[in-house]
Amino acid sequence: MTAKEAITAAKEHVQDLFRDEGIARVGLEELDFRDAPRAWDVTIGFTRHLLNPRNPTSAMSALLGASSERVYKVVRISEDGEIMSLKHRHFAVSD
Repeated sequence: MTAKEAITAAKEHVQDLFRDEGIARVGLEELDFRDAPRAWDVTIGFTRHLLNPRNPTSAMSALLGASSERVYKVVRISEDGEIMSLKHRHFAVSD
C-alpha cells in the first residue's frame, strides 16, 4: 500500500464512522510508516460540532460555527490495507 492509498483509506474510514455527526473539514495532519507492525499511522483531523441537547441555543451556535472543535484521529492501516485501529490523538497547543 502506498502512502497516498493509506491517506485515502484513512479519510474514507473516518468519514464513514463519523457520518452521522456532521463532521467537516476532513484532512491529513500526519503520516508515519511503522516497522513493527508494518503499518501506516495516518492522523486525520476534522471539525466536530458540539451539541448539548439540554440547551436549545446550542444547535444554532453549532450552525454558526461557535460550538465546534478540531478533533484528531490516528488510523492504523496494515501494509495490505486492513484497518487495524482508530485512536484519539491529542495535540498540545503552544503560545
